[in-house]
Amino acid sequence: MIVIAGVGAMMRLPVAQYPEIAPPVVTVFAAYPGADADTIAQAVAAPIEAQVNGVDNMLYMESSCSSAGQYSLSITFQVGTDPDTAQVQVAEPGESLCTIAARYRAARRCPDQQKFG
Repeated sequence: MIVIAGVGAMMRLPVAQYPEIAPPVVTVFAAYPGADADTIAQAVAAPIEAQVNGVDNMLYMESSCSSAGQYSLSITFQVGTDPDTAQVQVAEPGESLCTIAARYRAARRCPDQQKFG
């Protein structure tokens, strides 16, 4: 009887009332044409990761550098963190990502960002 009542209540529960189960993720992409993975790791990844490390509600970050001159950093936040707030924290934790990339001449343009969650 309780199970039937629970299923019935679940069917009438609005989607907005469902609990969040997937943590929000902000991903940063950068390109350094002509650079190998080691150069990207030193010139692009290290300064960006140092800047982003420790933003509010961050659980962990994961990055990859390719020999094709591509860099990707995914920052995972705690469940319940607003994705828009997380993206702003990643974009401007202090020195902007554009300034970091320009200082190392690591990108022809600012790193791109996407948010998921």
